[in-house]
Amino acid sequence: MTNPNVRRYVPLAAFAIGAGMIGGCDVLSGMFPKPGAPSDPDSFALIPPPQGEGVQIHIGPFDVPPGQELQQNFYRKLASDVAVDVKRVQIAMRDGSHHLNLFKSYSEDVPDKVEKTFEAVAFDKYDLFAGNQNRTMDWNLPNGVGMHFKAKSQLIIQSHYVNAGTQKTPEKGEAYINLWFAKPGEVSQRMGTLFANNTMLNASPIQPYSTASYAMNFTWARDVKIAALTGHFHSRGKRFVVWPWDGSQAGDPFYESKNWEEPPFKVLAGDGISVSAGKGIRFSSDYVNPTDKLIGFGPWVDVESVPPDKVKNGVYPVEHSNLFLFFYPANPHKELLKSDNRNDTTEDTAAAKGGSAP
Repeated sequence: MTNPNVRRYVPLAAFAIGAGMIGGCDVLSGMFPKPGAPSDPDSFALIPPPQGEGVQIHIGPFDVPPGQELQQNFYRKLASDVAVDVKRVQIAMRDGSHHLNLFKSYSEDVPDKVEKTFEAVAFDKYDLFAGNQNRTMDWNLPNGVGMHFKAKSQLIIQSHYVNAGTQKTPEKGEAYINLWFAKPGEVSQRMGTLFANNTMLNASPIQPYSTASYAMNFTWARDVKIAALTGHFHSRGKRFVVWPWDGSQAGDPFYESKNWEEPPFKVLAGDGISVSAGKGIRFSSDYVNPTDKLIGFGPWVDVESVPPDKVKNGVYPVEHSNLFLFFYPANPHKELLKSDNRNDTTEDTAAAKGGSAP
């Protein structure tokens, strides 16, 4: 018998969800019960796509001990015997998640396992194809655009949960991901990812009891369209802004976040923002450090969580200035652009990661 006290998911396919979706916004509230609500699994799980229309990936539930941060890489295979293009990504996570990043590889073949680590994913082997910091996300890619996967693609689902000073995990860590497949012939262009890190935080850490700002530019060598983006920093971050960049000056901002815990994942209206060759974006992040610690670039969220051997020259690696930006058409041989230089970067100088696509 159905428990009347447990809210259950409404199949999302029954709803028309268009462009302009922002992850975690109120339009999703009727479809996603708040993660961390009743512990009955049915109250949390996404409805999986029908057979043949997509796949569902589930991680957890797992404990996040009090006073700790837990980052885990879940190695899984895409459950498809044929190459596919993904046209829609849905994510639901329990409270306490700092981020969930999704990676794919065209070359790796790793047995299913769970790896606890704060080390970066091997970007010479894996492409970042989606990232989310909100409890819920539902992203429909523009018409004719998809993310390509070979049969049985190697995946990494990277989950970072926090149960320490600035974030709490009230129950357990857990996430569901739905990847919806495009029909044959429906996709003519591939989605690409720009993953930009402003590592100036390392060269010039945030001083105790002070403010700081860091900015970085990126330009494309060809015409592209920006489809979606999200900014990422930690608790000392106060404002993250992205502007169009013509090579010499910025235009009006098209993304702004003042929420470090759940920054908006913004899907741009229509087919996105057009960027001409030689032009690009500028992004900046502003910080306030209310402590007596030097704050630098690094994966942890709370100072108390950092292992002592990771504190170098008195700098705590607990802040980020990261931009996740999704654009098309991607160069099939350069689907992920990884930019972690302190200077301005172009598509030609950004590192191509993840290897060539089939």
